[in-house]
Formats: sequence, C-alpha cells, structure tokens
Amino acid sequence: MVKMNKMVRKLELDLKLLKKCKEENLFPKFVKFKLSNPRLGDDVKINDCYLNILNAEIKFKKRQLSRRHRIYNRLRCNFQDYVTVLEYARCIRIMDGIVREEVEKWSKTHSTKLKDLRDAQGIDNTIIRLDPVKNLSSHMLSSVEHEALCNALHHAYPFTNIDQIQLISNMEYFYARLLGVKTSFYHWEENRLMN
Repeated sequence: MVKMNKMVRKLELDLKLLKKCKEENLFPKFVKFKLSNPRLGDDVKINDCYLNILNAEIKFKKRQLSRRHRIYNRLRCNFQDYVTVLEYARCIRIMDGIVREEVEKWSKTHSTKLKDLRDAQGIDNTIIRLDPVKNLSSHMLSSVEHEALCNALHHAYPFTNIDQIQLISNMEYFYARLLGVKTSFYHWEENRLMN
C-alpha cells in the first residue's frame, strides 16, 4: 500500500510539472528529438510537434494516475476491512510520514528541473530586462512593430555565401549616405552603367 501511495503521489507531481511546462511553453528533454538542422529548433511546426508529444504524455499520465488511484483506493478499503480503526489510523499516519519524505525530495527535483528549463529558455522572472529596441525617431512604435523589432534577428535567414563585391558596395553606399555625399547617379543605376 505504501508503494502504491508513492506511485500515486509521484504521478501527481509529474503531471503537475508537465502542466506547468505546457502553461509556460517549456519543453522537457524527453519531448525534444534530435534535428538534422539545429536552426530548425525554433520552427513553428517543430514546436507544434513538441507540444503534441507533451500533450500525449499528459494524457498518458492522467490515465495512469486514475488507474493507480483506483487500485490504491481498493487497497485501502481492503486493508481497512481487516484491521481495527485505531490500527488503521496508525498505519495511515506512518505511511503518510514515509511518503511525505519522498514527496519533498521529488518536489525539490521538479523545481530544479523547472528552473533549469526556464534558464535554458531564457525566462527569468526575477531580473528586470532592458528594452532591446531603442527608438531614435519621433514615430511611436505599435506593439506589433515593437515585437517585430525585438525578434528581428531570430527571423533572418542565414547567408549561405557572401558576395564580397556587393557587400563592399553596399557599405560604401551606406557610408556615403551617412555623410550626405551625393553621387552623379543613383545606386540602382549602377547596374546599367556597368553593362
């Protein structure tokens, strides 16, 4: 009966951890699978797949918990039929003391896991973060524009190869624009002059 009570309490704590992960959009290690291209880790479809795996695990744990709860309740009823009320109360108190120690240990482990997942995700509720967007214009940014500017680096496609000539040309044009230098032709006319 003690073993079954431990199983029930462990499943309850596991289920609580998984629901908290789902609520905060965190994915435990067992949910993530190895990708051939690590840059796909932030892809929406991959995250949906992770979420489906997490939901399936939550459903599995719920079914397992209800099954174990029924078995545990039957064991308690059967045990209560064979002993006196005083013996039953003492046994339950001893059992609760044994299980309480295990529950405290599991709770610490789960809080550590949750903290590690938050740290890996970059979520920290105790630190006030500075705004990554510095608006140097008089234009007031909408929340959508602000969000787009915050995530701009995450949505850029990586270069497969760098065109050195075009890069130098763009840098020179940018520098000339900063200094206010006017050229005799526009930058889009550059291709016609070269042909």
